[in-house]
Amino acid sequence: MIAVPFVIRDNQSGSVSSEVFKVTVSVKSDRLAVKAWAVPLWCLPCLLAFALFFLSFPIDRKTPVWPHLNLAELYSIWFLFVTPITTLFAFIVLLRQRWMGPSSILAWFLVIASFIVNALLLFGLYAAFAF
Repeated sequence: MIAVPFVIRDNQSGSVSSEVFKVTVSVKSDRLAVKAWAVPLWCLPCLLAFALFFLSFPIDRKTPVWPHLNLAELYSIWFLFVTPITTLFAFIVLLRQRWMGPSSILAWFLVIASFIVNALLLFGLYAAFAF
């Protein structure tokens, strides 16, 4: 708590009174600070699914867990609903942070790579289903 003296002047009557007001200063919590690993963590679902996509060819096999869908349909669902949301969260976290340097450049690279991978895979899966 900080005590700050103020002088209050009344322009109407010409009287002067001196008061001391107490000012409370709040400090932002460390829990709200953005950590450096938050952006790569949000980009991880897209980049790991992309790596898994290339390891799972041929993708027209049926899945044992969900027999009426094949792997290509599961990947299209994943890249259509999950990875755009996580990439958007990574982008928002990256915009809200204030640090610069090599880790920021790496974070921007991961977000851009995640966006490009997601777009290319969705376009490729659309082309495979449409033609």
